[in-house]
Amino acid sequence: ELRQRRLVVDHMLNPSNSKIAEHASKYDAVFKNMHVTPDMRLGTLRLPGGIPVPQWMSLHREHPQVIYTTFGNPYVLFEMPQVNSLVATFGTSEGSQRAAVKVWLGEMEARGIPPFTHPRISVNQIDLNDLNKV
Repeated sequence: ELRQRRLVVDHMLNPSNSKIAEHASKYDAVFKNMHVTPDMRLGTLRLPGGIPVPQWMSLHREHPQVIYTTFGNPYVLFEMPQVNSLVATFGTSEGSQRAAVKVWLGEMEARGIPPFTHPRISVNQIDLNDLNKV
């Protein structure tokens, strides 16, 4: 899809941390794509114990334009709160891949409802004068 739009693309399949570090600075943007399906771990849709934290998960601190995309499991959003830009698709289909490219290029707004909610904290004010009335 990116090549069809006449963008220069280099593809690295499972590169080592050192290869990523060596090559990332040569590019205007780095796209780290992950294929993580819900059935990769039995018994849960979440990733138990989190994802191992290799160097690529902190690449966004060293490069100004890193976009992480997960194809197939939106729970990665929950597992990777430290990243600046994470796109989650709900599948690996060609349509999901094309939609991700449109989001990357700003042609489509990323929107959707994840299957989880982040916990909310609410604070109720206590009138200390009421405590003395007991």
